[in-house]
Amino acid sequence: MRGKDWRGGWDATRRNSAFDQAGNVAIALAAAAVGYFFSQRAVFLLAPVFAVLSAVAVLSIPAAAIDNDSARDWDRPPAQPPTPPSPPITPSCSKPDRWSSLAGLRPLGAVR
Repeated sequence: MRGKDWRGGWDATRRNSAFDQAGNVAIALAAAAVGYFFSQRAVFLLAPVFAVLSAVAVLSIPAAAIDNDSARDWDRPPAQPPTPPSPPITPSCSKPDRWSSLAGLRPLGAVR
């Protein structure tokens, strides 16, 4: 569904994003109206209602309309070969004596 479509040149991704944002605004306005006219507690009771509406929307999509290969990006070759898995974590000592010793572990590289 990439490229031009019948709606003036928007591609499907941009159109879906616009509908997603419009839905978020509609839900926020509905929650604000319910909170204003009823109570703040009633806003939390809307969560199951929105969950049921979401389930109905998802279940209304026919199975034939879903392209599983495209959804999983199997219709294109991978950009690069997969990287091999990293070696298992082996701490330098059997028992860390300080919290700072955790900073040297590779999986916590975001800390560096």
